[in-house]
Amino acid sequence: MKKLFGSLATIVLAAGSLLGETLVNDSFYDIDKLPAELFAVVKPGKDIEFSIEENATTGYVWSAVYDSRKCKVELDHKGPRKSQSRLAGAPGRVEVEIKPLTDAPAVVTLNYSRPFEPEAAPAASVRCIVSTPAAVRTARAAEADKARPVEKSPRPTTARLQNDATYEFATLPPELTAQLPVGREIEFELVEPDNGDNWQLVNYNSTMCRVEFKKESGIWFWKSARVEVEVKGIRPGRTVIEFAAGERTLRCNLLFN
Repeated sequence: MKKLFGSLATIVLAAGSLLGETLVNDSFYDIDKLPAELFAVVKPGKDIEFSIEENATTGYVWSAVYDSRKCKVELDHKGPRKSQSRLAGAPGRVEVEIKPLTDAPAVVTLNYSRPFEPEAAPAASVRCIVSTPAAVRTARAAEADKARPVEKSPRPTTARLQNDATYEFATLPPELTAQLPVGREIEFELVEPDNGDNWQLVNYNSTMCRVEFKKESGIWFWKSARVEVEVKGIRPGRTVIEFAAGERTLRCNLLFN
């Protein structure tokens, strides 16, 4: 877990410093000027707040995808400002509050879409990368370690993602891979663990694929509770979908062509 945390922190910091724009507390973003990524450093227990333009009269609203073990996210949908309240179709805003719960960096994907059109691509999307001072220190230490000769660690066990397959929690590999045509769906099941943890969808790129995540209860004593996952590629390229249950994580590496 320490190696995974260091690698993730390094990736998060690199994305924030090279690709993302600094997320300023209490700032407001117009949709047409919204960057692809926003980056911030926040102490655990503290929060960062900002607003994004939203026009509910068009049916579009902002929603969030994130790992609830790492952060708490609240969205407060507001109407037009008082100066515009009498203008028909005047845009409002959504107020976003992100609060880290651990020292691990968190990724929050905000999608601007119509809830009644689940198959449609979001009109806008932004990834908010929220790191912590501890993650910054870990990333810097990891960068320093790169200059030292180290033994290569074995690659994690991977398996091919099979359509209509059921994956037991105890034997599930950390990574699944698949290649499929754009527009083709792949479906599979993840069996829930017996310790009370539950599978969560914690990260995916909504511009690359659609993901449906449905929980199914167990049937009497012979069928464990599970989640049904359906993935459909919407454009060519590589993407990663991440799931988590307690301390266990699953990465689905997909190539759409």
